[in-house]
Amino acid sequence: MRRAARAGALAIATVGGLAGALPAQAARVADWSTVGGNVRHAIGVRTTAWTTPHALRRRWRTHVDGVIGGAPIILGREKLAVVTTSHGFIVALRLANGHVRWRFHAGQRADQCPAIADPNGLGHVGVTGGAVLDPKSRVVYAVDALGYLHALRAADGHELRGWPIKVIANPAQELAWSQPTVAMGRVFVTTGGICDRPPYTGRLYAVDVATRRITSFAPYDTPPGAGGGGIWGPAAVTVDGGTGELWVATGNALGNDEGAGLGERIVRLSPSLQVLDSVGPVLDVAGSVGHADLDFGATPTLFRPRGCQALVAAPNKDGRLYVYRRAGLVRPAFAVLAQRPAAVVFGMAVWDPASQRLVLESLSSLNAYRVLPGCRGMRLAWKAPLASIAPAVVVNGYVLTVASRGGRWAVALRRARDGRLMAAAPAPPSVVQPAVSGRLVVSGGYEGGVTAWDVR
Repeated sequence: MRRAARAGALAIATVGGLAGALPAQAARVADWSTVGGNVRHAIGVRTTAWTTPHALRRRWRTHVDGVIGGAPIILGREKLAVVTTSHGFIVALRLANGHVRWRFHAGQRADQCPAIADPNGLGHVGVTGGAVLDPKSRVVYAVDALGYLHALRAADGHELRGWPIKVIANPAQELAWSQPTVAMGRVFVTTGGICDRPPYTGRLYAVDVATRRITSFAPYDTPPGAGGGGIWGPAAVTVDGGTGELWVATGNALGNDEGAGLGERIVRLSPSLQVLDSVGPVLDVAGSVGHADLDFGATPTLFRPRGCQALVAAPNKDGRLYVYRRAGLVRPAFAVLAQRPAAVVFGMAVWDPASQRLVLESLSSLNAYRVLPGCRGMRLAWKAPLASIAPAVVVNGYVLTVASRGGRWAVALRRARDGRLMAAAPAPPSVVQPAVSGRLVVSGGYEGGVTAWDVR
């Protein structure tokens, strides 16, 4: 049943659109190939399509089958937006009108873990983490619930010869929660447990796309009986473009000591997956936490404020945003309580070089922090009363969010420097980061809707 289908054979409907004429789509559309738009994932991006936003107007909305749990991507050359669903579908929609260009059905299975139940209470696991585009080869990669990594032609959704390949050996216990990352000729895939049901072992897999050879790293797989250490962030890894080093953040090890091995840590790896350094949220010795549940359910953010050394940041389950110096990871350079009262913070902080703001969503507020002169600490610059676990995007110095305020969901643009609201429009609930290409914003809804807006 793994096949691509044209729109005429689909029971997927476009349920709305923007009345009136719209500006013509530019001949050249930029890719948004992964979370954050590139393998750095969390650095503010630029577009020449607009400078100051005044309004967000809906272009179209399309319904797809299942929950959208991974961030959408945009295929610029093909002028398509791609989403994945809990029913095992990888769906490509035309940017102009939301009509389906192709649809591919990958693996799907039933599971009753509450964390993956859809709004109707149905436990379906399909393609949870989302798809990623290799911009050079124009291949879309995604991992299904049966543990297979698929490779589809971006233009028509057909699977490449020799694919899919089995990556996850124990898919009944381990799931690819994160969007894969493509870099250095490899596809990086990460896994975590399903509702923490033992036994499972979180892993980072590296798949060489030319040879299809698989190597892996596990935060905690020895001694016998060890396990856990899931990698849960929005994207599989963050890649240091200068060194090729890989950064991941891990969840708890199974057993009495949840910080055992490399559980509950930020880990720096070589391109060949050798551990170079790591650090935990409280102390700087592996396995020393040994008490509270201190998962890093996050993707690390690599950034460098003016006047500072290179830094890495990640939010933690204790409600804090931790920032460390990348050169020789030790105790936190500084940490701030992002969620009050202290509670779970997931996702990914986003750095805007122009305004020098580090932006983080939480379950109670959207927070923007400034690093003090001399890198002496970090202070809150502004906050907005929004609730979301979906990472924000910073475009042209403006923070783009899909979040709830008082139970009402909206897509909004705020000035990164001071939080001033510039434009907003109603939006369906979402747990994933939106995608941006030129004037177009695309968001995947938790209830199975995909919505596109134009920035005016």
